[in-house]
Amino acid sequence: MIDLVDVKAGVVFPLSTLKKILDTNRRLATFAAHFQLDQYELGSLLRLVRPGVTMVQFLSDSAAFHSMELQTYIVGLGFEHDIRAGEIDAPDEVGDDELLVELFEQFRVKVATQIDDFAVEMDAALKSAKPKKAKKVLRRMRKLHKTVTKIGLEELVIERYGQEPVLVILDVSASMGEPLIEAIVEPVVAMAVEADAYLAIVSNTTTWWRPGEFSVASVLAAAEFQGTKYETLKVLLDKDWSTVVTVADYDSSMGAKHAIADCTGKIGQVLDISVVECPTFLSECVGQLAGEVRPLMVAAPAISHAYGG
Repeated sequence: MIDLVDVKAGVVFPLSTLKKILDTNRRLATFAAHFQLDQYELGSLLRLVRPGVTMVQFLSDSAAFHSMELQTYIVGLGFEHDIRAGEIDAPDEVGDDELLVELFEQFRVKVATQIDDFAVEMDAALKSAKPKKAKKVLRRMRKLHKTVTKIGLEELVIERYGQEPVLVILDVSASMGEPLIEAIVEPVVAMAVEADAYLAIVSNTTTWWRPGEFSVASVLAAAEFQGTKYETLKVLLDKDWSTVVTVADYDSSMGAKHAIADCTGKIGQVLDISVVECPTFLSECVGQLAGEVRPLMVAAPAISHAYGG
């Protein structure tokens, strides 16, 4: 299961991602300044991603604060007396702060606070996940550094895995609820159309369509709103996919997870969109076949509670 961290209200990241991208004081300081963390939020994050490093050690690393922007942020927290005296260098050329901020935003998990936000946040999340943007950030970083290993971010860049097709899976079980499905089905179908993807819906059974063969009306007509039997996805998961997008809540059974583990297909990446406060159980199941599982969006409690999820 993917652990999500509320860095501050409305700012959510997978813990594993934070540990990878905040592996130096410099990056942690840039992150904290970008999201304007207060001293308590910064202290909590420091304990999570850099255990063993004290706040004093973090602040006294003057090399981490060579820009005026970072210096201003730290002073604003009230820690100016804890920073070791030293001249602050402001380099003439653009450093990697801008690139790091792009990376932070790319891997930030979107949070939909009301159902009207769902389509907007889904679109923003998927755009941030497109391979071209990730490659652009990496190329610009390579120009600033001699080797990508110096950045330590290569494993986070999303690549397209071969020429296999894309699959979107929408949970239409009773736990999702008919009102919620009716509220989100249009952006889900639009997403699948834009990606030229196959579309599957799952409840007691799985129904699926090839690209261009489905519509909002056909999805709603086939939706069962009954049980949650992810094991019925086997007919699709015995095939290879470049990307699988999961849209669901947190439901089904360990039996379904074990059944999917035995599927023979390979998946490049799973991109997860959740209508509850945590990554979906569907992404856990399908992710067993994947090289990477990445949460794109979660919902504030009000959404799932209001729609009976």
